Amino acid sequence: DLRIGVQSFPSHLDSTSISNAAIQILYNIYDTLIMRDPYSEENKFVPGLALSWEQVDVLTWEFKLRPDVKFHDGTVMTADDVAYSLNRIIQRLDATYSGVHSTFLANFESFEVVDELTVHAHTFKPEPLIEHLLSDPNTGITSQAHIESVGLDMARMSPITTGPYKVKEFIPDTRIEL
Repeated sequence: DLRIGVQSFPSHLDSTSISNAAIQILYNIYDTLIMRDPYSEENKFVPGLALSWEQVDVLTWEFKLRPDVKFHDGTVMTADDVAYSLNRIIQRLDATYSGVHSTFLANFESFEVVDELTVHAHTFKPEPLIEHLLSDPNTGITSQAHIESVGLDMARMSPITTGPYKVKEFIPDTRIEL
């Protein structure tokens, strides 16, 4: 066992939280399309759930996803999960998404499924910071099927993700066991 004391706990584990308390935990639960190299002295971005990304025109970016990535429940992540995870923020399907929308995804028009392992990100204006924005834990990818099956409130307490650790138990504002 490794016990880590933190100053405060979040009230939920949805990746759309932008509190400092949540960020410490989100890094352990969620994967993002792009990752920041923690060992680089400069800002260096490396593949995360996306094997590659490239700008296909001024307002469109293409992400090629890693094949056979599994969620903690054993289901396979697809482009549908990626588009759903990010579009729910853009479309502000819940009032709490406004902070993440305004901070990270305000310039994004939509995330479009091209095929099972390809997603296009469409922006309103050119986005030179795309790697910074889509490597933040607040843009973590979650299972669409899980949220649709149990509902958003339950999914916030026990998210199904692809991150390095699975949530074993979460007691809001008190403790989390991974």
